[in-house]
Amino acid sequence: MGNGLFAGCSLLSSIDIPNSVISIGNNAFAGCLSLKYISIPESVICLNGNPFGDCVGEIECLSANFIYEDDVLFNKDKSEIISFRNQEIESYIIPDSVTSIGDGAFWCCSSLSSLFIPNSVTSIGDGAFEGCSSLSSLVIPDCVVNIKGNPFCYWKGKLECLSASFIYEDNVLFNMDKSKLISYRNQEAKSFIIPNGVMSIEKYAFSGCSSLISISVPKSVTSIGDGAFDGCSSLSSIAISDSITSISAWTFDGCKSLRSLIIPDSVTSIGNEAFRGCSSLCSLVIPDSVTSIGDGAFDGCSSLRSLVIPDSVTSIRDGAFDGCSSLRSLVIPDSVTSIGDGAFSSCSSLRSLVIPDSVTSIGDGVFSSCSSLRSLVIPDSVVNIKGNPFCYWKGKLECLSASFIYEDNVLFNMDKSKLISFRNQEAKSFIIPDGVKSIGKCAFGYCYSLVNISIPNSVTSIGEESFIDCSSLSNLVIPNSVTSIGDGAFWGCSSLRSLVIPNSITSIGAWVFSGCKSLSNITIPDSLTSIGAWAFDGCSSLRSLVIPNSVTSIDAWVFSGCKSLSNITISDSLTSIGAWAFEGCSSLRSLVIPNSVTSIGDSAFEDCTSLSSLVIPDGVTSIRDYAFEGCTSLTSLAIPDSITCIGFDAFKGCSSLRDLVIPNSVNDIEDSAFEGCNFPDNLKQELSSRFGDKIFE
Repeated sequence: MGNGLFAGCSLLSSIDIPNSVISIGNNAFAGCLSLKYISIPESVICLNGNPFGDCVGEIECLSANFIYEDDVLFNKDKSEIISFRNQEIESYIIPDSVTSIGDGAFWCCSSLSSLFIPNSVTSIGDGAFEGCSSLSSLVIPDCVVNIKGNPFCYWKGKLECLSASFIYEDNVLFNMDKSKLISYRNQEAKSFIIPNGVMSIEKYAFSGCSSLISISVPKSVTSIGDGAFDGCSSLSSIAISDSITSISAWTFDGCKSLRSLIIPDSVTSIGNEAFRGCSSLCSLVIPDSVTSIGDGAFDGCSSLRSLVIPDSVTSIRDGAFDGCSSLRSLVIPDSVTSIGDGAFSSCSSLRSLVIPDSVTSIGDGVFSSCSSLRSLVIPDSVVNIKGNPFCYWKGKLECLSASFIYEDNVLFNMDKSKLISFRNQEAKSFIIPDGVKSIGKCAFGYCYSLVNISIPNSVTSIGEESFIDCSSLSNLVIPNSVTSIGDGAFWGCSSLRSLVIPNSITSIGAWVFSGCKSLSNITIPDSLTSIGAWAFDGCSSLRSLVIPNSVTSIDAWVFSGCKSLSNITISDSLTSIGAWAFEGCSSLRSLVIPNSVTSIGDSAFEDCTSLSSLVIPDGVTSIRDYAFEGCTSLTSLAIPDSITCIGFDAFKGCSSLRDLVIPNSVNDIEDSAFEGCNFPDNLKQELSSRFGDKIFE
């Protein structure tokens, strides 16, 4: 499992790692905020860095290659701290057996205010203390000889260094010979001159130094690490010497005061998101020496007015100039062969652009929201178009490529088996030609005037966001030939009133009908096995629904905001109800949860204000955080013997709840679980004696 594999998957609530896995990468589960439990299988022999980051779920370790005790994950002989998991402890003494603190080991331990590093520690990893916002001070002991990257980035506490392998002076940490600047710690300084002799600026060395206005970089510096000046929001002036050969990823990310910069001829590459969010950057010259511009390199440079891409560049990467809303002119050189996804998205001031004959590939959403761009020509060299490059762009299109057919304002592939882009913004109806097999991503997106559309039996696939925000679309028949509907296909089709999903469909993706606020009637076939997250989110007119027995899980936010939903029949084979699945279903009065259900997610029934009765099946072992918060009509509830714990705010604000039996199986109830519940005094006293007053506060 690679680095960052599931990073940012905030809806992921469960995962089963098979015994075939032998390695888990750094930050593999970072940002998986809904993941409550992870089991490291016995087959795992390698953990790269800290795979768990800010994921606070419970960890179980079955591998004999690691030790997990007291919420701390170590390697086999306890010589390395891999991940410190205790989010409540305020002080910790690292055991004497530890010689290495791994990358990100204490990442986001916001409760930790005191940490003792013993003399046994010889190595400290990159980002080891990042986000330890309560940690007031740290001492680097004299035995430390190796520091990787910047262990102290985005940590503002007081640092003391006892190791002779490093020099710490004037709040700046260097290596022994001061050739490497590791961490700049002065949070109040407005300017800084990097000493002559420094050869490298480490990763995130100046990150978050929001007071710094100017920095002088000497010619001795040959290397600047990733994110070196990330978040230096006041930085307006910096000179890069001609000894620098590359601008690394995120180097100036978030330097929103940086107005101009001269990139020297020595630079050959600009990394991913290197200048992202430099919203004051109005002029920039990219030298001819540059051959590579990374993904999102200038994303959000909203003041950048003009730019010349040198002939040495062969590709414009994904999102390279996304959000450059002041960019009025741009010349794409003949050297460029490909334009990546969203490369010029939201360049709302861009008035003209010529795609040269050298370009063979154009990515998805390249010209989305380029509202000032009047016309575009697809040159004859283009043989590959990904998704819909012209989604949410209303200009005039001309196609010279023999690899595509453009007729009657509709772009098809060569044999007309795929509809790529519908360009008629005034049409109220359209008949898709027979022979079309797939409707591409965002093909009809934002066609606000379209009322009726006819889909022929030849169509087997409806792509992602195919009809997104077709707000007038009211009549639609999905033929039996369709076997797949992509995520967000009908998102925001606010006039769509009824729909029959054919038996040929086995799954409904995420956001498919989200925001279809007029949809009051939908038929789900027995062939369906899964419903994706947010599938019916905001379908405020939907009154009733039958989920067939073939469906085994309801994902997160599936029916969130379906405020008219009063009657729903749930599949007897259902095993899990995701987080926020029925949140805000204020008309739902009763619900029978089948015995097959073993998991109910956080906030699953939050603010179901009409819900008066509910039976929790015996298979459920925990009532998660906020599960029934705000269910103001709930009067009684039977908690089964299978329940062992009740989460934070689980029944908070259930003001009508007076009859409740909590079995002896429950051994833990979190804070505020019953805050605002009007229990009889005897019941309240009983619960207080068992679990403490915290459950009511």
